[in-house]
Formats: sequence, C-alpha cells, structure tokens
Amino acid sequence: VQAAQDARSALKHIGLVGKSRERDRRVSDAEVAQIIEHVESRQTLVPYADIVRFLLASAMRISEVTRLQWADLDEVNRVVIVRDRKDPRAKVGNDQVIALTDRCGTDAFQVLMRQSRDNGPRVFPYSEKTICSVFPRIVERLGLADLHLHDLRHEAISRLFESGLRIEQVAAISGHKSWQMLRRYTHVNAVTLHRVPVSRAAA
Repeated sequence: VQAAQDARSALKHIGLVGKSRERDRRVSDAEVAQIIEHVESRQTLVPYADIVRFLLASAMRISEVTRLQWADLDEVNRVVIVRDRKDPRAKVGNDQVIALTDRCGTDAFQVLMRQSRDNGPRVFPYSEKTICSVFPRIVERLGLADLHLHDLRHEAISRLFESGLRIEQVAAISGHKSWQMLRRYTHVNAVTLHRVPVSRAAA
C-alpha cells in the first residue's frame, strides 16, 4: 500500500498524473423539460420522468435514490433516511436524515409520495444499472451535449446555494462532509446571487 502511495506521489510530482478534471456542466430547465417530455412520451414500467425530477430536487446520487425505503420515510416531517451514504471514511453505517425540499424548483417530497407502494419496500424499485444505461441514449437522441446523469446532482447542489441556503444547510442535504468536498460541485451563477436574501445578522 505504501509503495503504491509513494508511486502516485512521484508521478504527480513530475506531472504525469493529477486531479481529475472537475465538471462545471449546468443543466438548464429547457434540457430537463426535453428529457421529461421524451420519456413521458414512451410507455415504460420505470418512471424515468419522476426519477429525473427527484434527482434534481433531492441532490441525491442515483445509487441512493434506488435504495430508498418506504420504512425510512417520515411523512410528517418530510424527511427520509438515506442508508449507507457514500463517505470516504465509512463505507457502511453512514445513515443520514435528509430533508425533502422544493428548493430546486420541484418538490422532492411530492415526487416521492406519488410513487406506488405496491412494488415492495423500495420507493424506486428499479435497477441503478438500467437507469444509468438508458440516460446516455436519451441524451444522444435529444442531441444534448456532454450531459451525464450525475450532472443532475451537481445542478441540484448549485440550485440549493442559489436558493439562499448556507454551506452547512446544503451539506446537510447533499451529504458532503466539508466545504472543500462540496465546493467542486457548486457552480453558482453570479447573476442569481442578487436574488439571494441577506440575513439580518449579515446586514
């Protein structure tokens, strides 16, 4: 293990390897509308349109969405427990209570509530692999440039910031453990900052 770490450090030092390129792709409302219109025009057993809406509304990863359990939903407080959330320091047992908000333009709670409870314990009882494999084909058919499914999470986090939430509030939804980890996913549009409310404490 130490030898591998030393090798990576040496390669990085001489410029042969480096950090992966951070994506700054924003997803427009028009693109989301195109995707939803396209998938709703086809008869499928998988509710792709609502999955897209929920990804953009919740800032969750697709792996987290497909694991959500009805038993973990608190309808009164509009929150849900995300089990074993991705964490570089803890692969198992990192459960988080996440607020289902409408901060990104779509009400995550309402999208979740209209799913059928007749398909077992999971809210979205569908294969993550299938959803991930279909999305690129949809993007190609619609001619959308360089759009990945994970970009919906990036876009949601950016919109959470643009709605006026503070760093710690966004982190409580996205699951990030530090600002440094969260920063790479935020691409806040400078124009929208004029619409962010200023708190009395900051005034």
